[in-house]
Amino acid sequence: MKRMKGRFLQQYVHWGIANYSPQIFIILFSILCFITSCNNEYVRSSIDYDTDINNEAASMFIQALDNDNFSKERLQKGIDPYDVFFDAIEMSQSTTYGLCYIIPYGVKESKKVMGAVYYPVEYFGVNEDNTIEFNNILKNPRFVDSDVMNNEIKMNEGFIYSDYFYNLKDKGLTPDEGLLKYVSIKESSKAGGKYK
Repeated sequence: MKRMKGRFLQQYVHWGIANYSPQIFIILFSILCFITSCNNEYVRSSIDYDTDINNEAASMFIQALDNDNFSKERLQKGIDPYDVFFDAIEMSQSTTYGLCYIIPYGVKESKKVMGAVYYPVEYFGVNEDNTIEFNNILKNPRFVDSDVMNNEIKMNEGFIYSDYFYNLKDKGLTPDEGLLKYVSIKESSKAGGKYK
């Protein structure tokens, strides 16, 4: 009888723990998710905002990022380990992206541009006075670096991208040579030579 009672108690304890295992797992997993969840301050500190931004497009872009943690994380992962050149951010209109922010990034110390992010933004339309009315919600970005320029972008689009990077020289930045491939082709054809 004693033996049977011991065996019953052992099975009861086993069943009791087994019945609560899913709840315990869910509670522990929820606590872990809560503790490790990302907040605004963590993401904001990971993207090094300049304190003196005199660029209206950059200010609007930062405002859009502040309203969208997912876009912040995506931007940081896409440009890591580089920094954003906030003073060179532009808002542009293109047939490929529509209304978009163009965000150059690279090595701040040497002012070397390693690529740019084309971040389309939602907009409502054009007002009667030809101003654009938009809600500043960011869409899916396109990260363009020298690898993308030379392996993924069609030649006709490559000239447009290369011109943008070339014009960053006027802002005191030095684009990576791989970003200027199509500028070299254009210059070579103007000179009557062939690009190798």
